[in-house]
Amino acid sequence: LAATTSRVKSVTLPGSASSAAVSTRQVSTLGCLSEEHQMIREMSRQFAETELMPIAGDLDKDHRFPAEQIAAIGELGLMGVAVSDEYGGSGLDYLAYSIGLEEISRGCASTGVIMSVNNSLYCGPVEKFGTHAQKEEFLTPYARGEKLGCFGLSEPG
Repeated sequence: LAATTSRVKSVTLPGSASSAAVSTRQVSTLGCLSEEHQMIREMSRQFAETELMPIAGDLDKDHRFPAEQIAAIGELGLMGVAVSDEYGGSGLDYLAYSIGLEEISRGCASTGVIMSVNNSLYCGPVEKFGTHAQKEEFLTPYARGEKLGCFGLSEPG
């Protein structure tokens, strides 16, 4: 896992007398994560190791929905990681979301997909495009983990 930041620097291109601004990328290793990101990683990892790994195979084999585990993930604040705290989310950034999702998925991939859909495919568009009233009704309980959002897609034919 690495965090990427962009920087702009001025370079002179070969055969040119003028310089141009180009974007460069810098990769940070886990050792450079903020304390908050490290705490998300440890909390998510511990949950995955104790609550998901022991049952992940059985959940998939028996086609069971991990209702208790999803409720617990919501209580940890991981069902609306990047959602503003004004609407019941954790108010963190997408790096925190990615770290939490990676650890949860390491414990149980299907549980990680449920977390991902609620965060990205449901909460993300509602937060970005919803009115204040819509966010209060259709975002807050989902970001808190009280309800579970889903995503439907249909195509003609």
